[in-house]
Amino acid sequence: MKTYFALILSSAAAMGFAIGDEPALLPGNTAPKVDVSVWVKGSAPKAPGLRVVEFWATWCAPCKTSIPHLTELAHTYKGKIDFYGISVFERVPNIPAAVNKFVAEMGDKMDYNVGIDTTGKFMAMNWMEAAQQHGIPTAFIIDANDKVLWVGHPLGLDFPLKHALAGTLDWKKEREQAIKNAASFRKSNEGRREAKLAVDLYESGHVAEAEKEFDRIAAGNENDRQLIQAQRMRLYIAHKDPKRDALISKLIVGGSGDQSLLAQVGYTQFTAIKGDLELAKTVAILLAAKGTDTIALYYAALTLAKLDMHKQAAETAEKSLVACAGDKRMSKNAKFKETVTTLRDEELGKAKTVKKH
Repeated sequence: MKTYFALILSSAAAMGFAIGDEPALLPGNTAPKVDVSVWVKGSAPKAPGLRVVEFWATWCAPCKTSIPHLTELAHTYKGKIDFYGISVFERVPNIPAAVNKFVAEMGDKMDYNVGIDTTGKFMAMNWMEAAQQHGIPTAFIIDANDKVLWVGHPLGLDFPLKHALAGTLDWKKEREQAIKNAASFRKSNEGRREAKLAVDLYESGHVAEAEKEFDRIAAGNENDRQLIQAQRMRLYIAHKDPKRDALISKLIVGGSGDQSLLAQVGYTQFTAIKGDLELAKTVAILLAAKGTDTIALYYAALTLAKLDMHKQAAETAEKSLVACAGDKRMSKNAKFKETVTTLRDEELGKAKTVKKH
């Protein structure tokens, strides 16, 4: 579940995590205490009880997507399950000001307890790092005995919360999966280290040698291949390498991972300061015409909407909904379909308004 809004999730390296053998915090373990510098909204847990502790940041676009869903769950389970959102990994000097502003702007869409991590990063270290969770948003389900029951993406909370409330959530199965996930990440992290060496070769002018290294690493497994494609795209853009367009053409006819990478490039290039708007437009139009991946089409629609290409944005959102119907990952995700439908309808309305004028 963690993958489908993973376009700008932070890596362990970006967060400064040290990767050990097995997570210190797993389902079945006792949860750390909740220790924050300040509660921006609501208050700390007052008594033992079933609760969700979620981690987010003001700069995290996927977090902003999942927050309204957490609010819906908080309303659904009011009096039965408490919800706590903890701001971590912030990137601004005045963190309290940034978080207060964000929470105020979200208003009723963020209607649960919200706190800010301590200056010593207690929550990040003792929860996220201890659990070897490498991206946000991430949520933990904790039972009334302070035992961790489940760890995952907040958009995947619905099913485990029902079982947690009924006392039927299999934390042993969740523990096994968490251990497997951590092992998989450690393996992919080796590829990241190798890729960093290849990047250094490229940036020092040894382009041919770097490309050979990229090819060698990409031949290892699908995760490494995706990592290398992302690194190549970043380098080609930064260095105005003419191979960029050939790589875009290759990715557009690739699988869901390739198309998601393109969607990431297009969307983040638009939203970045001094972003390449022409590249964002090119990628979004290509995805709209040839894309087949549900999530990639959604982000292409978002990019087109931000470029005020309202008719194209609506049409691309509709393509995302069509793709979603046959997508095993997403077909049962009512919240995602509602989000895309809203985007489509809003862009259709804007397109009609523009046409009248």
